[in-house]
Amino acid sequence: MQLIGCTKKLQKEMGLGVKDLAAFEPDDSGLGPWTANLIFVNKRKCILFVNDKTLFNFLVPDVPRKQIRELDRMFRNWLPCVLAEESFTEAQIAKILSEYQEIGYSKKTQPPDGTRT
Repeated sequence: MQLIGCTKKLQKEMGLGVKDLAAFEPDDSGLGPWTANLIFVNKRKCILFVNDKTLFNFLVPDVPRKQIRELDRMFRNWLPCVLAEESFTEAQIAKILSEYQEIGYSKKTQPPDGTRT
């Protein structure tokens, strides 16, 4: 299972409690875990996904709360589109997506040196 680390603001918006969050265990296979943050652009809720290993990122604009609560589905729907725009082949996209069949949520991860991001 791969994890999406959620900021406290996003956890609150999703209605996640401590019991809903998995313990973060880094997985170095493939792209590995991501971090997601709720941000506002022109007073609209947006989700920023950032890969913890590569810092590759993408923004999902104007997201209603119902979709935010299904963050794993949103991630799996947007990731292949973003990768295709970056000229990844269908085979590469399929391989990457196979890594995210099961997604859990964790607290926002911290870099190895312990500094806050």
